Amino acid sequence: MPGRKPVGEHRPIKTLERVLSKAGLGSRTEARSWIGAGRVRVNGKLVQTPDHWVDLERDRVSLDGKLIRGSRKVYLLLYKPKGYLTTYKDPEGGPRSTT
Repeated sequence: MPGRKPVGEHRPIKTLERVLSKAGLGSRTEARSWIGAGRVRVNGKLVQTPDHWVDLERDRVSLDGKLIRGSRKVYLLLYKPKGYLTTYKDPEGGPRSTT
């Protein structure tokens, strides 16, 4: 059934309002108003239900004709030696990892 979250699938499926919010375009409340105003399309079709489920790997979401892309997470691994503080200022003057 379109618009409902499939059960048992492990893909990045989110509600339309959440996709717009996570893209950094505005709050979920703002996204709901854009969807209700008819400014959002999924795969070229007008969607006016904020709770519409979107598969980020398959669906193309656009706001005012501009394509919205899902963001990728970036993980950073930092090395901090034992005994060092992660701070800009140590009142005791000890070793810091942010020199």
